[in-house]
Amino acid sequence: MENSSKALLIAGTILIVILLISLGVYVFVTNGNALLSKTSNDQAEDKAFNSKLVNYEGNNISGTDVKQLIKDVKAINKEEILVTLTGITDSKNIRNNKKYTVKLSYDSSRVNEINIKEN
Repeated sequence: MENSSKALLIAGTILIVILLISLGVYVFVTNGNALLSKTSNDQAEDKAFNSKLVNYEGNNISGTDVKQLIKDVKAINKEEILVTLTGITDSKNIRNNKKYTVKLSYDSSRVNEINIKEN
């Protein structure tokens, strides 16, 4: 009788340990997937954010496009300063018949600075 009660106690303990290990693995895998999807979401957000600005990058950008870029940056920065303009920063200084060089700088994967120079 004593041996059978010890055997049942050991078997119960083993089942509880297996249950706890399974629960730990489940929680770890679930949180790992959540972290991976958050990273994917961040990358998608950065790509969407950058897509508004990368079309303006280059060496022979028209004055009209540069004015639109400055307008877009001001709209982006309306709530919080996310992109800094350097070089020519005011659309009043842009001439439609001139060409401009627009260079984007990135903070990790997101545009954070735009430099505008007249060619």
